[in-house]
Amino acid sequence: MEESGAGHGSCPQPQPATVGGAPADRISSLPDDLLLHVLSHLGNPGAAARKTLLSRRWRGLFSQLPSVDVTVHDIPLGSLEDKLRRAARPGVRLLDIAVPEQDLPTTICSEQRFTLAQDVQRGPCGTLSSVLREAARMSPVQLRLTVPPNLTISPGDRYGSVELPRFNRATSIDLRAPPHIPLTHSRAITGFHFPLLESLSLSGCRIDLAALIPRCPRLRELTVVAGAPGGPDFTIQSFSLKGLVLDRTSMPTRRIVVQAPVLKQLTMSLNGSRDLSVSIVAPIVDKVSWRCSYASELHGLDFWRLLEVSLETAEGHRKWAAGCSSNADTAKEDACSPLTSVNVLSLRLCSSIGFCGFQDQETRLAAEIFKHMVTHFSGLELHLVTGGHAFGSFVWRLLGMNHISTATRSLRIVLQRSEVIVACGPNCPCDGPSDWSLKRVFLPNLEKLEIEGFEEEDDEFDFLRLVFRCAPMLTRVTVRLPDQVTPNDDWCTKLHDIFAAYPIVEGNIDLVILKN
Repeated sequence: MEESGAGHGSCPQPQPATVGGAPADRISSLPDDLLLHVLSHLGNPGAAARKTLLSRRWRGLFSQLPSVDVTVHDIPLGSLEDKLRRAARPGVRLLDIAVPEQDLPTTICSEQRFTLAQDVQRGPCGTLSSVLREAARMSPVQLRLTVPPNLTISPGDRYGSVELPRFNRATSIDLRAPPHIPLTHSRAITGFHFPLLESLSLSGCRIDLAALIPRCPRLRELTVVAGAPGGPDFTIQSFSLKGLVLDRTSMPTRRIVVQAPVLKQLTMSLNGSRDLSVSIVAPIVDKVSWRCSYASELHGLDFWRLLEVSLETAEGHRKWAAGCSSNADTAKEDACSPLTSVNVLSLRLCSSIGFCGFQDQETRLAAEIFKHMVTHFSGLELHLVTGGHAFGSFVWRLLGMNHISTATRSLRIVLQRSEVIVACGPNCPCDGPSDWSLKRVFLPNLEKLEIEGFEEEDDEFDFLRLVFRCAPMLTRVTVRLPDQVTPNDDWCTKLHDIFAAYPIVEGNIDLVILKN
């Protein structure tokens, strides 16, 4: 191998180093760790070695590469430890263990009788702990363990929990276990439990994450699905975590605490409780998918019951703007503008005559919604199951809440008409204060309004006039009728008069009639 000089005539060209008259192999003189790193990035290093393209010293390093996948499925729990011991070999890349469903045979031979007796003495937790210790001795780069849901803890199991040993080389761990079998980390181990771990996935597992996560100094991705880690509470603190996925829809959540200063992506699905507490410290998060459902009548206003709160990062927001413009030049200009990402706060509510709210219900509803504003937002979506009731008075009060009135730049209201419509009686709560449409709610940043399912009710026209009057920055309005509904002359006249009264909108107004 030759090396060129700097190109100046006065500088002599360096001569290649030789050993016994042959060019020296400088690459082979590198440390083993660096050579292993180079080999791990070759497309097919085994083929290169077989073709003698590499030196003997390089070939001797192939046995140390993590290139072996070990799959251990359908082996009874009592025989699993011995099976792993026999399968142990250097260079394990993936270790995939799946414990089968525990079905006791009707006829038991002497060998099976010994295995079952051993299981009863140690119990499932003790046996699984031994299996994991044997797996740790194999030093896999990736570990996947699946425990069946019908594996039960026997009363004589003196262990009581499954102990996670140290995995020195593991960069990815995927554990799937029933929540009735608790997982614990060994307190006898000092220092970091998983020093190289970057991705951790827990499904159904019951484990103390607040104690485990600090022992993973390089953790980048964490996924927790179902199970009961920490019971109704979820607490983690990580200075390396960049992606977090949490699904706790199988049980009510009482408390969420996340401290992750470098977190970029946050995905959460919750089942909210009456006294839900949320604390998210993630100052640079830029992609959010947050959803909290309320299974019972916990929060609401008047007879409107809160069903769900979500906060989503919407990609390609310019498409909405271009689709709402009837002006060809404006639509073309919007389509050529750069894509932006916006966070959209979405509230789903339904009318429920049996729901009468609580004392200080408006303040409590505003506080409950605020809990889910884990990052800034500029879009607001309201999905209302009206049941034939008027919505204007309620939305007027909702828009007047702190953080909603000033943050909202685009507002989308989807009116879902129930097939069974309950006619409003006299003095129905949905009418609200008789003068609500004459009052004001300051919407200083609202630019776009879309109402889907707009009909011919007077309160809907009153609400439209209210928004025009209270949103000085409003530039675009979209009104969509329900399917198979054709507006009459009176409807068109009212809408025309509203638009004509506010020429500042500059004609960026569409009347879209949806038909099958």
